[in-house]
Amino acid sequence: MALNGRVDSAADVVISNLRHKQAIERGREALIQAKEAFQTRIPPECIALDLKLALEALGEIVGDSPAEEILERIFSEFCVGK
Repeated sequence: MALNGRVDSAADVVISNLRHKQAIERGREALIQAKEAFQTRIPPECIALDLKLALEALGEIVGDSPAEEILERIFSEFCVGK
C-alpha cells in the first residue's frame, strides 16, 4: 500500500473472506458490463440494472443487502435447530 493510503495494485489487496471475494468479483463484473453498455449506448434502464447488481454485490459485504434482510427475518421468526 502506498504511503497516501491508496492501493497501488490488486497485488496490494488481501481478502481473507471467500464470500467477500466473490461479491467483489460479481460487483466488478457488473460494473464492467455497465461501462460497456454505456459505451455502446444501451438504454439507461439496462445500465441501471447492471449498476443495481454491482450495488447489491457490494452491499453483501457491508451487510446491506436484501438477502441479509431475508435471513434475519427467517431467523427471527423461526426457531432453527429444534
